[in-house]
Amino acid sequence: MNAQLSATNICKTFGGVQALRSVNLSIRKGEVHCLVGENGSGKSTLVNILSGGLVPDSGSIQVGNSEFSSVTARQAISLGIAVIHQDLSLFGTMNVRDNICLPGLVHRKRWIINYRRCDEIASRALERIHADIDLDARVESLSMAAKQQVAIARALALEAHIIFMDEPTTALTSVEVQSLLDTIQKLKASGVSIIFISHKLDEVFSVADRITVFRSGEVVGTYQSDDLDNRRLSALMTGHDVVFGDPEDHVVPEAQPVLEMKNVSAARVRNVNLTVRPGEIVGLSGLLGSGRTETALTLFGLNKLEKGHVFINGKRVSINNPREAIEEGIALVPEDRQEQGLFLDRTLLQNSVASVLKPLSNSLGLINARKEHEIGKEVLTGLKVNTQDLSMLAQSLSGGNQQKVLLGKWVATKPKLLILDSPTVGVDVGSKSQIYDIIRRLAGQGIAILVISDEEEELLAVCNRIAIFVQGTVTTELTGDQLQSGYSQLYRNADKKSDSHARGSRLVNEKGSNS
Repeated sequence: MNAQLSATNICKTFGGVQALRSVNLSIRKGEVHCLVGENGSGKSTLVNILSGGLVPDSGSIQVGNSEFSSVTARQAISLGIAVIHQDLSLFGTMNVRDNICLPGLVHRKRWIINYRRCDEIASRALERIHADIDLDARVESLSMAAKQQVAIARALALEAHIIFMDEPTTALTSVEVQSLLDTIQKLKASGVSIIFISHKLDEVFSVADRITVFRSGEVVGTYQSDDLDNRRLSALMTGHDVVFGDPEDHVVPEAQPVLEMKNVSAARVRNVNLTVRPGEIVGLSGLLGSGRTETALTLFGLNKLEKGHVFINGKRVSINNPREAIEEGIALVPEDRQEQGLFLDRTLLQNSVASVLKPLSNSLGLINARKEHEIGKEVLTGLKVNTQDLSMLAQSLSGGNQQKVLLGKWVATKPKLLILDSPTVGVDVGSKSQIYDIIRRLAGQGIAILVISDEEEELLAVCNRIAIFVQGTVTTELTGDQLQSGYSQLYRNADKKSDSHARGSRLVNEKGSNS
C-alpha cells in the first residue's frame, strides 16, 4: 500500500540535545497509525516538523509524489495535513459555523464571507462524522466531546486527508471516548489517515492498525497492532519490563478509620457513606458528573457540606476551606497539574514547599532556608524526580516529573488522608508505573488514600477497594475477588445508567468542576 506521508532520516537538535535521530515513518491511506512513547521521546517534535511548526536539521518529507526538505504550516494545510492539538485551539466565543469555516477562508485568502456557503461547508463536514451540532451554538457552551467533533470538522473543511490527533481523549468520559473512536473509524473508512497519539494503551489497541514506538528520539520500530500486547508495548517504550502489579494490602481491619463520611450531601453529592482506614487505597469510579470529584472537593473545603457528617480519626470535623482541610490532615492532588497544581514559572524548590510555608516560617514570616531545602530535596529524591536541581523551573519538566513534584508538594504536609484526582493523567507508561509504586509506598506508611480515576487498569493496579458513583452517590463497592471479576461489568452498567445524567451536567463540569 502506497504511503500518503513519509518522513525519511529526520533529525532535530535543540541546544545540543538530540531530539530526533534519523527517524523514519510512513503513513498509509485510510489507516489509523498510533505513535507511542514516553514523554520526551520525540513524538511531538516529529508531528511539529510534519505539520510545519518546526524545521528539521536534515532528512526529507514526502507527501504523495512531492518531496520536501521541510514544510511551512501553510504548505502543510495545502498538502492536506491537519493537527488537532490536545487543547483543540478553538475560539470559545465564536459559533460552531465560524470555527469550522473561517480557518479555511483565511488559508485561501478569501476575505468576503458567504454565510450560506459556510453553512454548507460546516454541515457537510459534521455530516461526514455523523455529528449533530447546532451551527449557531457558541463553542464554549459545548461538551468536550462536541468540541472534539468541531475540531475534526474544521480539519475536514480544510480538506485534510491526514489528521494528527494529540492525546484526544484526555478530558472525555468513557462514553465520549467510544464516540470519538467510532468517529475515527468512520474517517478511516472514508480514506482519511489518522495519526493517533496517546498514553492510554487500551485505546491504542482498540483503534490502531499499526503502532510506531519512539524511545529517546529514535524509532524503535513499527508493528502491526495484533503483534503486540500491553506488556510488550510497555517494554518497547521504556526499554525494560514494566509491571504494574497488584495492590498491596496494608489495611488493619480493626483499625479506626481515618475517614468516615456519613450521609454526606453537597453540590451534586447525595447521601454518600464512605470509610477509609489507615493504609487503605480506595478508588472512586464513575462517569463525568457522577459525584466523584465533588466528593473530594467537599472533603477539601471547596464545596459546602449541606448535610451529613465527616469524621477524621474518629473526630467530627467541620471543614469550610482548604486551610482547615490541611490542618485536619487532608491533602488533595488536583487533576489539572498545570492550571490547579503547580506554579509552572517557579522553581522546583518553591513548588515543593508551597503547601507547607506556614510551618517553615517564623513569627515574622521569614522562611527557614535550611528546612526549605531539606523538604525540596526530600521531594525530588523520595519521589524519584528525574533531576536534583531545585533551581529548575517546573515548566521545564516532563509531565511525569511534574506530577511527581505535585504529589510531593502535598505529601510534604504529612497528610492522614491523601486524595488523588486522576494521578497519572497525561503521563507516560514508565512514569505511571513509578507513580503507582509511590502510591503503594505511601499506603504502607499508614496514609489513607482516595484515588479518583477513569482508568480500569489504574484502579485495579493500586486499589484495595473501589466505590462506584452513579448520579451523586455510591451505588456499589467492590473488594477482594470482586475487583477483577466484577469491575468491568459494573462500570459498564453504571455507564448506561449515568449517560443521560452526565450529558446534562457537562457544561457545569467544564466551567469548574471536572469529575
